Amino acid sequence: MANGHVYAYAVPCCDYHAPHHKYPFIIFSLSQENHYNASQQQTDQQITVGVDCYADTVAEARALREQVSAALAVLKPNQTAEYNDFDVEYEQFRMTLEMELSR
Repeated sequence: MANGHVYAYAVPCCDYHAPHHKYPFIIFSLSQENHYNASQQQTDQQITVGVDCYADTVAEARALREQVSAALAVLKPNQTAEYNDFDVEYEQFRMTLEMELSR
């Protein structure tokens, strides 16, 4: 995906400041929330997977997001949300996918 330009949490400094950072790339993040009952036993766990897909065009960013969604479908998310915008910092279109999972 994205020719291997897939990063956890942030683009590496050397890639971010390089003049060639105009290639499509993906940034993903994970967050976890544990729920406990009154006797401090874990009752469930909510995991949120956030994926931002960046590209020069809306169509290219959307295609990346669709690839990510298909790849993560095996996780059987409880809920998904999609957002679209233009990121002024990276000067690229961003298509975001958020998935909530329960364990």
